[in-house]
Amino acid sequence: MRVPVCSPADILNLTVPNKSGVAVPLSTIATVSGKNGMEQSVRFNGYPAMELSGSPVNGVSSGQAMAAVQQMVDDMGGGYSLEWGGQSREEAKGSSQTVVLYALPLPLYSWYWLLCTKAGLSRWRLSL
Repeated sequence: MRVPVCSPADILNLTVPNKSGVAVPLSTIATVSGKNGMEQSVRFNGYPAMELSGSPVNGVSSGQAMAAVQQMVDDMGGGYSLEWGGQSREEAKGSSQTVVLYALPLPLYSWYWLLCTKAGLSRWRLSL
């Protein structure tokens, strides 16, 4: 169950079970106070950044969700760019490496076959 929180003090309206198991307002056992601290500076690869996290809804793959987020960033304009982190970074990097993984052996096999054919090691000779 999601409870909308408008201010830190609104958390005190939530109920929690006490030692007896009876639900009591959180304000009976806790208080809220503000403290000043250091301002958080989010950076990614040395650049100022915003951190977003999310997950796709049911029926949507992570690749489709990543494409939708990329499209939203592209539509924003203003010089924004998108970099993936963690598991999403590996997924995005992996899809581009798949082409290399399957395409790289083809020239190598062709070169090997050509060398074998020129050296007379091929078993595919036709006798006419």
